[in-house]
Amino acid sequence: MKLPNLERAEIPEDKLVGYLLSEVHPVGRWKAEFFRSLGYSAEAPDIFRKALLQLVRGAEVSDQASTPYGTKYVVDGYLAAAGATPVMVRTVWIVAREGVPPRLVTAYPL
Repeated sequence: MKLPNLERAEIPEDKLVGYLLSEVHPVGRWKAEFFRSLGYSAEAPDIFRKALLQLVRGAEVSDQASTPYGTKYVVDGYLAAAGATPVMVRTVWIVAREGVPPRLVTAYPL
């Protein structure tokens, strides 16, 4: 099964720059180190956004669960890496209610 409403998937700028690519975020900084090692940067977040969307388009949902915030979907796939072999990454998405676009919650290496 593909992520519901995949064509409308959202990745907010603050999720990319303020969390996944932030070298100072208390939780995200280790993720930033990993993603930066692949060639992604806070200076060009759209490149990272496009790569994450490409990952989710090419993969199937591996897990889903109901939460107080909506339905959580886990999608694992390969993330392109600049000049290197793509790496396996887990992405987590939330759909607040039926018909609402999925929104990226987090991403991290597997």
